[in-house]
Amino acid sequence: MCLNGQCRSSVYDCPQDKTCPPSLPIQCKDGQCSSTSGTCSSVDDEVYTNLMACIDQNLLLCGSDLVTCSASQELCPTLSTCPFGYTKCTESLCINPLTDTCPSESTNCPGIIQNTSFYCRETQKCVGSFSTCPTISTCPFERPVKCAADLSCRESSSLCPATSNQSSNGLGASTNLAVCLADSPVKCEDGSC
Repeated sequence: MCLNGQCRSSVYDCPQDKTCPPSLPIQCKDGQCSSTSGTCSSVDDEVYTNLMACIDQNLLLCGSDLVTCSASQELCPTLSTCPFGYTKCTESLCINPLTDTCPSESTNCPGIIQNTSFYCRETQKCVGSFSTCPTISTCPFERPVKCAADLSCRESSSLCPATSNQSSNGLGASTNLAVCLADSPVKCEDGSC
């Protein structure tokens, strides 16, 4: 079992959080990197509101996107997995920490003044609310690992394409930026809700 509650056949197949650079060492719940924990307070407030909405429906709040309510972790959006020994910079970028560093543009959202306090993991952009982030796809039970190299779903991280230290378009090859609505909250691998 992974730290996020999802089941995998190997700990090496568990999704990782991205790594924040030393200049922005605090990671907010939404994945953005910051120099102080005070920056995360608006994120914490929206996460709490979303959590209460899920509890009212007798569902759990998915930690992968902080907006989806689900009956089980397996139905939550799937975060990507980097190959063993690699560091996750973004959902679609893994690097070998012995030879490379994450790009310096790790996101620090400007905040409430500019109405962009929240970080969308899939687009790597700042927005005014988590609800405007595209829904992250959910990998099926038989292929639970999302590969960072192309965001495809595989049976194991050992079956993922090689990581090249850069993503083809900055968002991954299979990115579909649709937002799934409450009546069909799970985004399938093909981008349908």
